Amino acid sequence: MGQYKIPTFLGLFTIALATGIGVLLVQNQKNYKTSASPDEIPDQVKITNISDRNITISWTTDKQTSGFIAYGKSDNLGATVNQPNPSLIHYITLDNLTPETKYYFKIGSGKNLYDNNGLPYEVKTAPSLKQVQNTDIIFGNIKLSSSSSSSQAIVYVSIPGTSQLSALTDSQGKWTVLLSTARSSSLVSYTVYDKERTPIEIYVQGENGKFATAKTTTKLSRPVPIITLGQNHDFSSSLTSTIQTNINPQKEDQSPTSQLSLPDDTSSAPSPTPSATPGVKKSPPPVKKVTIEILSPKKGEQLEKQKPVFEGVGTPDSDFTIKVQSTKTYTDSVSVGQNGKWSWEPPNSLNAGNHTVTVSWIDENGQAKTTEQNFVILAAVGSNVVSTSPVPTPKPSPNASVAPSKETSFLLKSGNLTQTFMAFIIGIVVFAIGLFLPKTSPRN
Repeated sequence: MGQYKIPTFLGLFTIALATGIGVLLVQNQKNYKTSASPDEIPDQVKITNISDRNITISWTTDKQTSGFIAYGKSDNLGATVNQPNPSLIHYITLDNLTPETKYYFKIGSGKNLYDNNGLPYEVKTAPSLKQVQNTDIIFGNIKLSSSSSSSQAIVYVSIPGTSQLSALTDSQGKWTVLLSTARSSSLVSYTVYDKERTPIEIYVQGENGKFATAKTTTKLSRPVPIITLGQNHDFSSSLTSTIQTNINPQKEDQSPTSQLSLPDDTSSAPSPTPSATPGVKKSPPPVKKVTIEILSPKKGEQLEKQKPVFEGVGTPDSDFTIKVQSTKTYTDSVSVGQNGKWSWEPPNSLNAGNHTVTVSWIDENGQAKTTEQNFVILAAVGSNVVSTSPVPTPKPSPNASVAPSKETSFLLKSGNLTQTFMAFIIGIVVFAIGLFLPKTSPRN
């Protein structure tokens, strides 16, 4: 029975072709996209608080979902910021950015990445400004109903000609916005506004699609009256009636009537009012001075603990805002206890390096006050610097809501198939040439 031999070159070509087809199939398999749960798809995506060093990205989901932002100075991204816990409300601030620089980002929800209709989102940081603004804070409280605080909500604040600001409520529904840091729509300057007459529009995004709106003015925003989710409020009107009037529907040939609810008259005649003692004037009640002090950490103190407890004293029952600037900025509302003491701990550990803690409050005259101290977190012995791994590949204008793509892949981008295949073919050709070169016998 005859034996057939396959030419060496044909065999090598067959191997190369099979290898190329295999590589192509593997690469195509890498590009298969995973279908995400509709409840995890980001909704109400907004970019706010744009400054020279920070931007805030927020969105909602229909179920408790872990969230993160993958971002970078190119569409290759490369850095990530994670939300601490799964939530329906997602609010992430990117810190320590470069001024006047375009950044790209994608939104991570669950195990998937979402982009802006096939492209990463884009946002450009504002230029640095030399002038120093006097602190001006507006604050308030969000109620889920008339008797309970909202578990969590995002408060968006807009004033004419201004890049939108936002804040995340705390566990009690309290929120604070530093209005004096607002940038103009072009981001090249701070916003110029009247501290009493400028109109303010507030939009509150709650959980499970609940929201509220409010209109007010700068004068009526320290604090803003309580906002209840599911309602529209207008606090800007100076004619606010405390008496409820129920208007009855008008019938044909009748004038409209109203029912006015007044307190019952419990006496037939007014009781005589005792006259004041002649020559004696009642002095007005003393005004309680409002002060807040930071006792720990002390100015310039070096701390070994990466999650320090901030402590201080102040006027009992006074509310203030604390802000710690680290690689991530932490902002929270704090109340002074009845004993005149307060304490606060950041939700996460602070990175080693220089940090600043700032407390802001409204004094007895309605003026905004601040005090700050610098401190240092020492590097832990034997600690390693954590590097961020590349993540696959953010273009809305400031204040804009954008809809993310509903399906995307969280797989890393593979290398170029053409280059890989060509390198393989060259190797095969060199190997074949070596086989067909004339062989020489070694000399004795």
